[in-house]
Amino acid sequence: MLKIRFFRKLSLSLLLVLGGMGLLGRDGYLQLKGHLAAELVDAALAAHLSDGAVHPPWQWADFQPVARLMAPRLGVTLPVLEGSAAQTMAFGLAHVGGTAGPGADDNVVLAGHRDSWARFMAGLRQGDLLVMEHAGGRRSYRVRQTTVVDRGAVEYLGQGGAPLLTLITCHPFGGWTPTSDRYVVLAEPVEGGRRTERMAI
Repeated sequence: MLKIRFFRKLSLSLLLVLGGMGLLGRDGYLQLKGHLAAELVDAALAAHLSDGAVHPPWQWADFQPVARLMAPRLGVTLPVLEGSAAQTMAFGLAHVGGTAGPGADDNVVLAGHRDSWARFMAGLRQGDLLVMEHAGGRRSYRVRQTTVVDRGAVEYLGQGGAPLLTLITCHPFGGWTPTSDRYVVLAEPVEGGRRTERMAI
């Protein structure tokens, strides 16, 4: 009887150890995969900023990097990606289709997940500088306001007005359940903050 109990405990312990090792191995694999993807996206973005051509980060990717967004006060630098929204937001901020492209004189709209690429938005405040590098140069913006709206507030996607940079993510930050609220950051171009020459990488 004691031997049976011993072997049961030993078997359970081995199962727990092996299960734990499996989870650690899976976590390590996912982290390695994420780091590799980030390196490939950065390389493709550098190539795009250099020559303006389309550079998918890997052969089967259905998106490509088109810009780099920086929030200097927060020490944040993020890739901006164009393509299938679902996959794109797993690897960076997504440029919202149908809105002005990076550097255009209209409303450039970017979106991201609140628990990953767009998490930095929670730390933005009025007056913060945002800098966008694109194939034509760079443009600087200052945060004008932040607000929470319903996801149906499509006026924030509007075109045909003054140049703007609009950032959108789900709200509240840190939440895991679906929500209909959206956190919106509106930023206006800095006077004289536009450079149209090609960036040196």
